[in-house]
Amino acid sequence: ERSDSMEVWKLDIPRIPHLFTGTGDLFSALLLAWLHISNGDLSLAMVNSLGSLQEVLHRTSAYADAQVKLGKPYGAKLLELQLIQSEKDIENPPQTFKAIR
Repeated sequence: ERSDSMEVWKLDIPRIPHLFTGTGDLFSALLLAWLHISNGDLSLAMVNSLGSLQEVLHRTSAYADAQVKLGKPYGAKLLELQLIQSEKDIENPPQTFKAIR
């Protein structure tokens, strides 16, 4: 069944002051997985995907900042996404976002 309706979404996402690589790929993978798990519930999939993504980025940012304080040079290597370390937040995303239509 086809629907010609259109929805508009507004996303307010706090900026994290680093340049990360791979965030688009991670977001796409999370969204696809959560769409499958939620049986196509886009609101739930977006909330969970964004919650996980933000936690990964916060963890990565904290790691990079800690390494710089220890004297390591700032760069792309320090900003590799902390995916393994964020496993629990990926599987059970914090509910930090709310879908508003």
